[in-house]
Amino acid sequence: VKTLESLHLSHNKLESLPPALFTLLKLRHLDVSHNSIAVLPPDVGSLNNLQHLAINSNKLEILPKSLFRCTKLKVLSVGHNALSALPEAVGQLVQLTQLELRGNCLDRLPATLGNCRLLRRSGLVVEDHLFDTLPVDAKESIGRETNASLTG
Repeated sequence: VKTLESLHLSHNKLESLPPALFTLLKLRHLDVSHNSIAVLPPDVGSLNNLQHLAINSNKLEILPKSLFRCTKLKVLSVGHNALSALPEAVGQLVQLTQLELRGNCLDRLPATLGNCRLLRRSGLVVEDHLFDTLPVDAKESIGRETNASLTG
C-alpha cells in the first residue's frame, strides 16, 4: 500500500479523509470528488508527489496553506465547493496546468496566480467575471494561448 500511486474514492459519501491516506507518500493521483468532505486536513501537505487532486463537489470552505507545499501539482480541481477565497499561496504551484474553481463563492482571484507560468486560460475553469479580477500582467501570462479562444 505504501507504493500506491493512484487512489479514486469519489462518490463514497465520505465526510472526512482517513489519516492513513496521508502516509501514502508515493501518491500522485487522488480523486475524492463528489463526497461530503468539509475539511481538507493540513496533512495533505505531506503528499509531496501529488500531481492530480480532484476534490470538487464537496463542502470545502477553505484550502489549507499546507496544500500549496504540494508543488508537483499539475491539476487541482476544487470546483463546486463553498470556497470564499483562493489563498495567495496558489502561486507556489508552478507546475499547475489545470485549475478548476467554477461553482464556488469566490469574488476575486489572487494576483499570484500569474506565477503559475504553465497555467493557460483554457486550463483555468472559472467564471469569466473572476478572470477579469486578475491584474493585467497575470491575465496576460495566463491568457497566452496557442490556438485557443479566450471567449468562454
